[in-house]
Amino acid sequence: MDALTLVLILLIIFATYLIYKQFSQKIAVKPSAVKKDEIIEEYKQKLEQIKTNYKDDESKLKIEKMKFIKQVNTELSMNLFFDEHEAKKIIQDLLK
Repeated sequence: MDALTLVLILLIIFATYLIYKQFSQKIAVKPSAVKKDEIIEEYKQKLEQIKTNYKDDESKLKIEKMKFIKQVNTELSMNLFFDEHEAKKIIQDLLK
């Protein structure tokens, strides 16, 4: 009976240790400034890709750029990282 109680106590301690270790693991979270910069860079890269894909057809380039800017505007308006003024500034930078 004593051996069984000891094994049971050890199992409870081991299970508690595993649960503690699982919940104490740190999750790497990027600062919001870094995440903002990554998002802006991604938009710039996508815009450059559009420019290279449609460099021969000016009218198609304008259409695709406007589609992309509308998409960016929609995404930024729903993104919690950016406020209205930042979103306008990003769009103006992309249009230049």
